[in-house]
Amino acid sequence: MMAHLNDAYRMALGEIVIPPRKMILRYPGIKQLIIYVLPFPKGAPTAPQLLARCDAAQLADEQKALLEMFEKLGAVTHAGQLRDHPAFGSLSYKTYGALMAKHTEHHFRQFGL
Repeated sequence: MMAHLNDAYRMALGEIVIPPRKMILRYPGIKQLIIYVLPFPKGAPTAPQLLARCDAAQLADEQKALLEMFEKLGAVTHAGQLRDHPAFGSLSYKTYGALMAKHTEHHFRQFGL
């Protein structure tokens, strides 16, 4: 889970490139509903690039990387520093932050953290 989250943060920062997908999630109303209102659905499709390292990940390495990712993300000051999301497309600084927080919380709850 931590490797998956770290790679999702790397994706937002442009360190991992995932091709865009044409999805209904790109429509502004749907995007806002998913990010701000509805809970994350269990079993939602995940880009293979965000799962590739999970099985071989080492907890201590991912814990360290998570802290580093939080430092990097904390230094972001505007949406221009973040890459378009492959499913949601262009996101404002505030909306990308809300999405990352919701995604993190989803997985923390999933594992009882």
